[in-house]
Amino acid sequence: MASTLSEQLSLLKDIYHSLQPQQDTELLNDSILAIRSSADTQKNEAEKIKKIILELQSKIEATKNDIEKKIKISSTQDHIDKMSALEKEKETLALRTLKKKINELVDKIEKIDKEDTVSKKIDPNVSLGVDVIYDKEKDSDITHIVAHSSIANKFEIVPADIDSFEVTETIWDAIN
Repeated sequence: MASTLSEQLSLLKDIYHSLQPQQDTELLNDSILAIRSSADTQKNEAEKIKKIILELQSKIEATKNDIEKKIKISSTQDHIDKMSALEKEKETLALRTLKKKINELVDKIEKIDKEDTVSKKIDPNVSLGVDVIYDKEKDSDITHIVAHSSIANKFEIVPADIDSFEVTETIWDAIN
């Protein structure tokens, strides 16, 4: 039996020419029915194969998408892990730097304490003090600073709007 439809039709034509007239119709009808049946069967098989191919393509696409999602998730998790490690390293470095600066400041304080020439004796009769004068309308605003000293037996009033060095200098002058 011929495999393709065109080969089967060619075979039918050959059979048709070789048959006698009374057999023509009967055999031709049988052959046509067989070819149609074969063609329908082949068409049904082709449809089944096409459906299977479409299902496989769909499964392949779904698997591909799943793999891409897993790769993205993995990449994102790797990125998160790396960023977390870098943050921890940054915190560790900041702590080390902070500890180093604290140690340097402690050393400076100890050095200043050793070099301090001010007498450690405290005279109970000596009084040093600083008071602040607030704005009557705004309790939180300081308008003046009053420095007083029992040693120098004087006091000084300093406006609060001058810079801190001038305030310190004026207070120092007042108590000496």
